[in-house]
Amino acid sequence: MANVYAQKKSSHFLILVLFEMVLTCSSLIMYPYALASCHDVESWERLKTLSGDTDIEFSVTWSPDGSRIASGSFGHIIRIWDAEGGGLIRTLTGHTSIVFGVAWSPEGSRIVSGSDDKTVRLWLPGTGALIRTIVGHADTVYGVAWSPDGTKIVSASKDESIKIWNADTGTLLFTLTGHTVPVISVAWSPDGTKIVSGSDDATAKVWNAATGTLIRTLTGHSGSTNAVTWSPDSTKILSGSEDTTVKVWNAATGETIQTLTGHEGPVWSLAWARNGTRIASGSVDRTIRVWRVDSGELHRILPDHFGTVLGLAWSPDSTKIVSGSDFELKMWIAETATPIRTLSGFSGAMYAMAWSPDGTKIVGGSSDKTLRVWLTETEALILTLRGHTDEVSSVAWSSDGTRIVSGAGDQTVRIWNAQNGDLLQTLTGHTGPVSSVAWSPDTTRIASASYDRTVNIWLSDTGNLVRTLSGHAGAVNSVVWSPDGTLIASASNDRTIKIWSVASGDVIATFSGHTAEVRALHKIKFNFYAPLAAAKSCSSTWD
Repeated sequence: MANVYAQKKSSHFLILVLFEMVLTCSSLIMYPYALASCHDVESWERLKTLSGDTDIEFSVTWSPDGSRIASGSFGHIIRIWDAEGGGLIRTLTGHTSIVFGVAWSPEGSRIVSGSDDKTVRLWLPGTGALIRTIVGHADTVYGVAWSPDGTKIVSASKDESIKIWNADTGTLLFTLTGHTVPVISVAWSPDGTKIVSGSDDATAKVWNAATGTLIRTLTGHSGSTNAVTWSPDSTKILSGSEDTTVKVWNAATGETIQTLTGHEGPVWSLAWARNGTRIASGSVDRTIRVWRVDSGELHRILPDHFGTVLGLAWSPDSTKIVSGSDFELKMWIAETATPIRTLSGFSGAMYAMAWSPDGTKIVGGSSDKTLRVWLTETEALILTLRGHTDEVSSVAWSSDGTRIVSGAGDQTVRIWNAQNGDLLQTLTGHTGPVSSVAWSPDTTRIASASYDRTVNIWLSDTGNLVRTLSGHAGAVNSVVWSPDGTLIASASNDRTIKIWSVASGDVIATFSGHTAEVRALHKIKFNFYAPLAAAKSCSSTWD
């Protein structure tokens, strides 16, 4: 898991997450956009940005197999994303305030989250079910992490404590005290023996994970320790601070090995490359810096868009990134961290994007009411798809690469020939803007979500409406299929997630507990460290 912080004074924040790649997030905390972007950890090429509506994402984490991303949001929601295509898979609701921390279990079957509502919650990402609500902190939970064996959870809180919990029962095992101000970040060592915490007291503390005893305190920063993480071999600790520096520590002795300087603002996020040779840091100065561990030298600075990054997508082979902003798309190469192509043509903001399954093309949907298709290798604009009469909010490519589906504010769903741009079908039936579209796994059907409070299921070959799923009491913001195509999940402004039987149209389950609208499509992460009114904890368990 990575620590992500919205800055106290700036309107820009980033995050980094380490898997085979690093997920970084940069955003203007301003209505209506929030985003996350992905960079390849070996090449540092920007790979993808996930963007959405009016929510802000504060936390993000990769699934162990790299296929999914989970994010926690200002709107109390946890979202599960398809890491390959960037689509929203599922929305988890139950927290009653901002979700500051999320982390996948090592085996990938569970998610833990920490919130401003003072609770830690466990979820099944496959179904969206809430397993357990853990109550015990007296204030905001900023950070959460799993033990490497998946049996324990550690949480860091504004109440100045760190707590270790039994992941199976929710039982409190230890309370680690020693920080005298809010604990902002926490990380478990890869070997499972230690925990490191970062605090607003400008220190990092190392704890014995088995006994909860304090091993040592790392001092040297002159400002809040905003982010901490371990080296892959558990021998070093990395810390990022309000004092704009990054420090590398000897975990065994507590000695400072290196102090990395260059950022012009507080450092909020950190990631260590899996091979242990490089470090990435993200700062309020709107840069991501890559450092060589052996020498401490600055290896590379990743450039950013001048404006808000509204969209980002990985190529299928994870070697390139495409990002959208300022009415254009940019493609990046990780090794050089430089843009290799600029795909222009839009006269409006780019709200949706998707790679073709073979990675040779990109489709983007815009507020200018068009879809455009480019060749990724030559940046040639090969198709402009016109027909929508309002902004295009969602696009998806069929798994065989032959068709594109789009949803728009004009209340229609349109199916296009991906080869020649011909409009194949216009699906009408919604009475409000279409917010989300998704292909069934076998591409025979399409699901669409709308502000008219319904989800429609269509036959993709004929455009015939098969079924309308009614039951939400507010706008439906997102829709996803189960992998076997038998179920659909929808998320709504009525504060619920519903699971539907595709065959019967019946509601199988309704997940409720949210105190704000359940929106879809966003990303990013942890610690909006500012006084925030924490809602009272609402303890509930879903089967």
